[in-house]
Amino acid sequence: VTKIAIATAAFTSLFLLASTAAKAADLACQPTEVAEMFSNRVHVRCANTLSVKNPLTGDINVIEYVAVSTTNTERANRFITLANTALTSGKVFLVGIPLSSATNASGCSVANCRTPDSFRLMK
Repeated sequence: VTKIAIATAAFTSLFLLASTAAKAADLACQPTEVAEMFSNRVHVRCANTLSVKNPLTGDINVIEYVAVSTTNTERANRFITLANTALTSGKVFLVGIPLSSATNASGCSVANCRTPDSFRLMK
């Protein structure tokens, strides 16, 4: 029983460290494209990019797309509304980018796309 408890505690500690390592970076996206793709996701292409090191592979990914799944329609609608506002008004669409692609929406490429964990409009 003690060995199981120690193993569980060690696994939990490693999981928490891995979660911390995947903390998001912000991308001050200047949208150039806002689109619905194949009815399963909506995406935004940014004029500027963010280079992130994927903690799972060690690869450097250059993120220029952010995408959310359409399965949560309220979130997808908020995402599109804010992105379109940024596109038409010249404002910044600030998105929180996870370093890992583990939570990517279907079809969002590991190499250049992430599903944001947060998004907001900035002046």
